[in-house]
Amino acid sequence: MDIRLLRLRSLGTASAVLFTTGAVLYAGMFLLPLYYQQLRGGTVLYAGLLLIPQGVGSLVSRFAVGALVSRAGARAVTIASFLVTAIATIPFAFAGAHSSPWWLGAALLVRGFGLGAVLIPPMSVAYQDVSPAGIPHATMTTRISQQVGASFGTAIVAVALQSLLAHGAASAFQGGFWWTIGISVAALIPALALPAARAPRRE
Repeated sequence: MDIRLLRLRSLGTASAVLFTTGAVLYAGMFLLPLYYQQLRGGTVLYAGLLLIPQGVGSLVSRFAVGALVSRAGARAVTIASFLVTAIATIPFAFAGAHSSPWWLGAALLVRGFGLGAVLIPPMSVAYQDVSPAGIPHATMTTRISQQVGASFGTAIVAVALQSLLAHGAASAFQGGFWWTIGISVAALIPALALPAARAPRRE
């Protein structure tokens, strides 16, 4: 893998955003099933069914985000998507064992939309400064960035959850979700460096 390509603005900033995207995505994927199973006493099937709204929201976003990126640019859409994801996670930071599943399901639908939308803008600009010969290396770079970010985000919320268990399970999960929100907000920093709009790719 040619890491020198990260000096290119489009690939470097997109890789940083994909790192934080992986952290946000997998932090939630780690916490949400555990919340439904451990705190609410549900089965694996129960937890999976209650996570369906997040998948639906992610699917719906794929039909709209392409047009949004074309109109508003990758930077604006990425920032908005991270903000939507953070705001939609807030209900879980206050949720307990008996919180309304309908309210949480609605939050998951919105959260899924934000997560689905945030993946597309950085990928739409990642390769615009990369020569055709560098595309294979650049593709590997973006993929690895997302996977490393996923491990990073999961580790943070796992440690936070474990350290807060002494205060009770409900408090531990609430703290874990606050950490997830914090990661989503921190993700705005690399998102600000994304190109504002698409530019013709360099030959």
